Amino acid sequence: MARLKGELLEPFGVAEFAFDFSMNEEHLPVITGQVTAQVRSVCQRCLAPMELFIEGSVRLRVVRDENKAAQLAEPWEPLIYAGGEQLALVELVEDELLVEFPAICLHPAGECRQPVNGSSSQETAESTEKSNPFHLLSQLKTSRD
Repeated sequence: MARLKGELLEPFGVAEFAFDFSMNEEHLPVITGQVTAQVRSVCQRCLAPMELFIEGSVRLRVVRDENKAAQLAEPWEPLIYAGGEQLALVELVEDELLVEFPAICLHPAGECRQPVNGSSSQETAESTEKSNPFHLLSQLKTSRD
């Protein structure tokens, strides 16, 4: 799972999956199931390590080409498989975990450690007020009046 490994703090974790390979009412192949993983990543707010639980449901309809994939209705996602080769379950699990992986990893509100720059949010707000470039403009405007 090289693509998922690039998103993690440590190159290991626990991933589990349960897939059901069957035929739908139209006698077309479908894959349904669940994927879960417990991994460690980095909080993008405080840059501290964090535990991350990834969970997702799988609803794939096996199709042979892009045209058939474009015709699929909700809730099915296409799995383009032309046949002839074995389906790589590891890649399928990795794909589903990457879909569920958050774009930005963050601790829940209130659980982050001290901000990276070492200042508190109140100090940051005060320094922003002091270095406001429009402050001089407001003084110029009041002096003209």
